[in-house]
Amino acid sequence: MQYIGFIISLISLICTAQSSHPTNHAELNKQLFTHIYEHNSWGSQESRSGNGSTLTRTKTIRSQLPKLIAQLQITTILDAPCGDFNWMKTINLSTIDHYIGLDIVGSLIQKNNDLYGTSNREFHVSDIVNNPLPCVDLIICRDCVQHLTDHDVFKLFANIKRSKSRYLLLSNYPQSMENNDIDQIYSTARITYRNLLRAPFNFPEPLLVIDEGFDSKALTLWQIDDLPDF
Repeated sequence: MQYIGFIISLISLICTAQSSHPTNHAELNKQLFTHIYEHNSWGSQESRSGNGSTLTRTKTIRSQLPKLIAQLQITTILDAPCGDFNWMKTINLSTIDHYIGLDIVGSLIQKNNDLYGTSNREFHVSDIVNNPLPCVDLIICRDCVQHLTDHDVFKLFANIKRSKSRYLLLSNYPQSMENNDIDQIYSTARITYRNLLRAPFNFPEPLLVIDEGFDSKALTLWQIDDLPDF
């Protein structure tokens, strides 16, 4: 029933968005990431979500994620943003009761549903910064916050806490010595490498760090109840 309610909420949000003007941040993000996907602006020959979503770049996390799912007894996953599902499609999700992929790009979600949608694996268009998130065992938020402004990152983290989910698996750059904001501009090169353990985010020490082996990036696990309030 929880997931039926979530789907109804999504439909309501889509209808509301069609009849009102979105915020500037939300509209710019939607236009930017739609352009990147539809024009393959990040230039990967394998994944329109960029080189970070190729099978080579995700080799380590594809090896470690099934072990983590088993260890934490995860049965429900929210993958947000899910991107084009290029590497996740190789993960054995047979022990997962429900997988939900969210992304702001409508054409991407339509293709994901056509190619990968099943009775317990579904994809929805959603602005994860502003729209409510379902309560799940594990939220995966990979390769997202480095492309957002501080304003949107704070809103996203507050949204994640409001979901009452259990765990967050999030991209982090632990070698970064300071955190710099980025301008809310329409640019495919909009990126900043945040270390979430440092100010102004001040996350606690993580439960687990998976070094991805590229770009000094790590997929990092926290219990959501332990995160600061934003």
